[in-house]
Amino acid sequence: MGKPPRGALVDLGEAVYGMVAVLAERSIYMIFWALEQRRKWAKEREKELQDKLNQGVAQGRAQVLTELLSAGIIEANQDLDRWAQEKGIDLDNLPPR
Repeated sequence: MGKPPRGALVDLGEAVYGMVAVLAERSIYMIFWALEQRRKWAKEREKELQDKLNQGVAQGRAQVLTELLSAGIIEANQDLDRWAQEKGIDLDNLPPR
């Protein structure tokens, strides 16, 4: 039993180098993928929070409008109808006082 041929050691080195290169490449790919996912999830959370905030603002406006109408401070007219429509408030379905 003698030494293995020199060419056999070169093939093993190439195989090890290839495995290390692939692992390094995939690791870097996974890091950038994870960062992109994190950014995507943050945008989704921000959009959900913004939607909830907008919904709360609309409900608050509707509640104030109900109070003002029921107290007789303001009267329903075309300007009020247009404003409510712009703000997404349905004057026919205001919350109960």
